[in-house]
Amino acid sequence: MSLNELYYEEFIDRAEELEAVEKEIEDKEKEAEGKELGEFELRKLLEEPYLKKIGTQIRAARLFHPMSELGRMALAAAADTEKTYEERAGSLISRVTDDSVNRYKPLLSDDIMEDLLVNNMKAIGALRYRDGAVYAAGILAYGVEPDRAAESTVLRIHWLYVAAEFREQGIADMLLANIIAEGLNAGIDYFTFDFQDEKPETQVFYNLFSDWHFSFEEGLAPEFMTALKAKDESKIVANLAEDSVSLEALSEKEKEEAIKTLADTDPAMQKIMKKRVPPNYYDGKLSCVCMRKGKKGGVLLAHKMPGGLIRTEYLGWTEGGGYAVRSLVSRLAVMARKVYGENALISLPVETEELGAFLDGNFPEHIRKPMIEASLAEPLPDENADIGIATVILGDHLIQG
Repeated sequence: MSLNELYYEEFIDRAEELEAVEKEIEDKEKEAEGKELGEFELRKLLEEPYLKKIGTQIRAARLFHPMSELGRMALAAAADTEKTYEERAGSLISRVTDDSVNRYKPLLSDDIMEDLLVNNMKAIGALRYRDGAVYAAGILAYGVEPDRAAESTVLRIHWLYVAAEFREQGIADMLLANIIAEGLNAGIDYFTFDFQDEKPETQVFYNLFSDWHFSFEEGLAPEFMTALKAKDESKIVANLAEDSVSLEALSEKEKEEAIKTLADTDPAMQKIMKKRVPPNYYDGKLSCVCMRKGKKGGVLLAHKMPGGLIRTEYLGWTEGGGYAVRSLVSRLAVMARKVYGENALISLPVETEELGAFLDGNFPEHIRKPMIEASLAEPLPDENADIGIATVILGDHLIQG
């Protein structure tokens, strides 16, 4: 049997499923006619058949690559069905805001929760009706960021979690469908998700992202982590640290001038300056500046997370100021141990081979966690099978839905 025949049969099945569930929705809508039903009553009546319809449309989107023409059409159809339900009964997938983030707190780690509160990340959440109430059933946290190596924009999924009592109901699929559709509509052509390969849930993630046509690559995390100890504070690190100054030692004018110098040349710093971050979010002792000759240098902004990790939120430098990076990293290491004691754990983004070599040579007890990266990129042309009859079925039964 050819690939086209397999797709054809699969689309026939999807079309038959849609025909049946549309009849079920029609019957439920008739049942609600003339009655003054509240949100909970409408959800109880309508949620199940609408979720069946959306699930069928999402399976059709996955059948082809979600970036293909047919995949995009199916994602758009699922979004239309969600919108119809939202107008009728309430949200199934909603934007997580400052006002609503607390209802998702049981589904988040402390660090991800903090990132959402200070707008380091965005999130969408799944709401479901059960036992006379609406519950937070799942959440997906993500960020849209520049990829310096690929010179493109990446939508990076940082967190995907579904409450135990709501698993095996297609919630993760709906969250992924929404975020992929949102990214495609914004012109993003690269999606990625990292997870540790030794974690027990790795196989679950592998299966889920495989279904969405993600490809996988194993390797080391692009983040350097080290537990600092006195014996690791080599002479070169201690000397380099003296070339940088902690933010708390700068006057407001000096601080503004240094950050402005970076903002003029680095879009990432411009974005940081626009975020609604509390003034004391970046630790003044750990964050530091290294500037020479006025316009050349760099800035490092660090923050201590609730879990204890000292995380580098930003490491940037001006053109010709690459020398400053080693000084900034050394200052962070020296101050982290001084302020937070032996074995303070710090993290750094590794964006250049030079920085990687410096870290490996001067911090022998570093930790590089093995990771798997799942990446969804635009499909090759031959992955889009030309199936005329399937296109007709998709249009008739999905787009009109």
